[in-house]
Amino acid sequence: MQIQKKLCEILKKTKWTQSRLATEIGVSASRLNNWYKGHNLPVADWIPDKIDNLYNKYVGIPTGGIKEQL
Repeated sequence: MQIQKKLCEILKKTKWTQSRLATEIGVSASRLNNWYKGHNLPVADWIPDKIDNLYNKYVGIPTGGIKEQL
């Protein structure tokens, strides 16, 4: 599943703002917004794992990891 879709699903399920999700991931809101819009992808190895963990925790549907797409 694409990172944008995972971020969107996390936001829907949690009803968080992008700013709150960015804080949970440990990045700036502007960086998360760029991923959300598909302008670029995370570069740090730990970020896709963090997004996958949040997705599995709040959405509850295990999918292929984001690292597989990078």
